[in-house]
Amino acid sequence: MLKHFARLAGALVLITLFPLPSTGLSFTPGPSAEQLRQRLISLAPPGVTINSVTYQGSPSQSALYGSLDWQSGSVRAAMADGIFLSCGGIPPLSNTSSGYSIDASQAGDTDLTALLSQTTYDRAALVIDFTVDQSVPGISFVFMFGSDEFPEYVGQYNDGFGAFLDGTNIAFDENYQPITVNNNFFVWNNS
Repeated sequence: MLKHFARLAGALVLITLFPLPSTGLSFTPGPSAEQLRQRLISLAPPGVTINSVTYQGSPSQSALYGSLDWQSGSVRAAMADGIFLSCGGIPPLSNTSSGYSIDASQAGDTDLTALLSQTTYDRAALVIDFTVDQSVPGISFVFMFGSDEFPEYVGQYNDGFGAFLDGTNIAFDENYQPITVNNNFFVWNNS
């Protein structure tokens, strides 16, 4: 058995281990560490054991979600049940204002601060202690990153996401840059 630590930190992040088509979306806000662990256990493939989960952030910054099937223009995103993390709060299901934010009065995230080379605030981080047996050739995390900072606050605020496996970030965009609002990760998709 190989023991690993994964640490996921960021803004408006949906996490699942297996993307499956689904319909609708529902949130169960403020799950306990045990509820988060049970959700990950339900998503883990054979050979992966979720030993423990630690959540760092305010209860208002996390939720379990179910049945995400989202479409904007020609882009569709579908993810099965998973975990939602936010540096703000759980947003409304439709964005009807030019800005949505909640000051969660949380400390920043040291790993994400180092990755982004700037101070971070209102950390929402999930630390997963897991082991894999010899039958597991690799592991992946599926995530969706979003930010209400786009497009109004690009250059002023820089929401970001990091997935740290045994202390090393493994989440990058197609240009091998960190996942952030300011790295041209977002595009208008109003068609």
